[in-house]
Amino acid sequence: MKLIDSYKKLCTEFYDTDKPFAQPEEFNFYLNEARKSNHTVLEPMCGSGRFLIPLLELGVNIEGMDASSEMLESLKKKCISKNLDPVIYHQCLQNMTINKKYGLVMIPSGSFGLITDNKDVMDSLKNISSVLYPGGKLILEIETPCKSDSGELINRREVINNENIKIEFSSKSEFDKKLNISTTDYIYRKYKMDILTGQESETLSIRHYKVDEFSDLLTEAGFSQILSLIPYSEKAASDDDENILFSCIKNQQTPY
Repeated sequence: MKLIDSYKKLCTEFYDTDKPFAQPEEFNFYLNEARKSNHTVLEPMCGSGRFLIPLLELGVNIEGMDASSEMLESLKKKCISKNLDPVIYHQCLQNMTINKKYGLVMIPSGSFGLITDNKDVMDSLKNISSVLYPGGKLILEIETPCKSDSGELINRREVINNENIKIEFSSKSEFDKKLNISTTDYIYRKYKMDILTGQESETLSIRHYKVDEFSDLLTEAGFSQILSLIPYSEKAASDDDENILFSCIKNQQTPY
């Protein structure tokens, strides 16, 4: 079953070349949090393993999940080359059916914003709660509307991988101030020896949140001790910050 119509083959190749590793400050934060957990960790939007693989290599007991078959295929190939055999699920967070418990669920880099429908957002948060032990922790990042522009934004870039294959990337973004959703149309073009060998297009939307808005969603989903922080710090965040890291605990009596 095809779970999403995005993060396809060329997107995955571009992503793996452009962002092969997490930034040290970001990675070390999640490494420290994972090491604090007394139980298995779940990364439910793990992509091609930018966090998951190095965490596994450092001995973290972590499992992954993603809705993109192409991303997971890339992850599995990397794991085989490193003699790693992680537990990986091909599922959407809003329809997750994992039947086990975790001590920590982590969603770095604002990936949760890819879920834009109101019902899907709440279903996703409740599903996360359902797989956490009581007292388990959720850490995720979101983007706020503060840096978004309602006008059109054009971006063009290219990367060259270790096989000397070039992938060009162009995008056009617009922001809906009423819905706080940015929508971006992407085109990827792949060249070998300056000959076009592939092309791919897709559209992605990101939902942006204000601090109180997302805190209320977490409360409704059964979380408490909610902290909204400037990422990888102990400083309280505000709506004037572009990115916010939320840390919260599953309530002891949450029914899901």
